[in-house]
Amino acid sequence: SPGDPTQNIETLAHKVVRYALSCEFSRTSIKKADIQQKILGPAFSRQFKSVFQEAQLMLQGTFGMEMQELPRADKITMKQKRGMCAGLHEVVGQYAN
Repeated sequence: SPGDPTQNIETLAHKVVRYALSCEFSRTSIKKADIQQKILGPAFSRQFKSVFQEAQLMLQGTFGMEMQELPRADKITMKQKRGMCAGLHEVVGQYAN
C-alpha cells in the first residue's frame, strides 16, 4: 500500500542511492542537511537514520560501495585534506581489477 512505512523508506533509500552516485560522479561530498532537504523533506526528515541505513545496504549490495563519514575539518591531517572534499559523507568503493 502507498502508506506502508517500509515501502516509503525503500523508495527514499533508492533516491539517496541515486543522489550518492551522482555526488560521487561529480566528486562532491554529501551532507546530511542536503539529503534531508532535497530527498526526505519535512515529512520524512525524522526517518533519516532508517533511510540512510537502507541506502547503505543498497550501495553495498549493488555497487560494492558505501558512504563514509568524513572527519571534522579541525581533525584532518594535510594528507587527508589533499584527498577529499569538505562535507559529511563521501562514496567509496572497492573496484575489481
